[in-house]
Amino acid sequence: MSDKLSPESKIEWQDYLLEFERQFENTQTTAVRERIGDPALPLLAEIPAALEETVNNLLALPAETRVNV
Repeated sequence: MSDKLSPESKIEWQDYLLEFERQFENTQTTAVRERIGDPALPLLAEIPAALEETVNNLLALPAETRVNV
């Protein structure tokens, strides 16, 4: 932190960080794959033929489900 901050500002900033850390520790995490509906993917042997379509579909899912990655 900058030495130019007042003691009150430093305390306020530290309180903000502590609250952020508290909320982060108490938040349930969700995998992106789960959040976008756990899409079915082709078997590895089938991917070369379906790669472009599969990738395009996967890239579209976050936007369709309002997930920012």
